[in-house]
Amino acid sequence: MGDRKTALLALTLLVPAASIGIIAGLYIAPGIWGQTLSVLCQLWLLVFPIAWSVFVERKKLSLSLPKRQELLAGAIWGIFMFAVIVGIYSFLGQQWIDPVVAKEKSYQLGISSANIYLIVEAYFVLVNSLIEEFTWRWFVCNKCQILIPHIPHPQLAHTRSEGVKVNRQRPSASKNTQLFRSRMR
Repeated sequence: MGDRKTALLALTLLVPAASIGIIAGLYIAPGIWGQTLSVLCQLWLLVFPIAWSVFVERKKLSLSLPKRQELLAGAIWGIFMFAVIVGIYSFLGQQWIDPVVAKEKSYQLGISSANIYLIVEAYFVLVNSLIEEFTWRWFVCNKCQILIPHIPHPQLAHTRSEGVKVNRQRPSASKNTQLFRSRMR
């Protein structure tokens, strides 16, 4: 029962930060204060799981870098998805998205130049992706598995048995890589 309470406490301290940051940055204070709070919440999403694992659960963290073929598969899928997004926008997006409203909203969010836009995009590609994998797919899913142990989750089986570890071969990554290879042949 102690593990379940600890898992619930960890989720309670972590999960609301994502919504708080978005709401503050977009609605409550869409200026420098809201953006600052949004950045702090994003940092919390990345730092909290590490601190919790090290200081509360007393686990040793390890990190495995992705293999070359995993990076290649990710790059190919990324380019493919970029092409799909550009294609859909070319056919439908120009009718649905008003460029004046989009530009106005970007200025409200502080994206007022090409350099700032590139910095924001680099953040989403690098940092937000890391938060997505590390925080949500590893930490939050692991805590949810502790709270609801009778629901099997194939992506969590390896994290529960090995403790805190970022694996080189995640089931979803290897399945995607195999699927990609089979379609390329």
